[in-house]
Amino acid sequence: RGIMDTSRRNHMIKVALGALCSFLIPGLGQFFYGKWAWAALWLVLAICAGPVINIAAAAHVVFIGVD
Repeated sequence: RGIMDTSRRNHMIKVALGALCSFLIPGLGQFFYGKWAWAALWLVLAICAGPVINIAAAAHVVFIGVD
C-alpha cells in the first residue's frame, strides 16, 4: 500500500461521510464541503418538500466530492 492508496481511501471516506450527513440532514454534507449556498438551498428544499429531498441532497454531495 502506498501513499496514493491511503489518500484515495481517505477521499472516499470523506465523500461517504458527507453523503450520509446529507441523507440524515439535507444540506449538512454540503456544509461539510464548505458549500454554504448549496447547504442552505437543500435545507430549505427539505423543509418545503419533505424527506424525499434527503436522497437528492446525498447524491449531490457525491457529485461535489468527485470534483
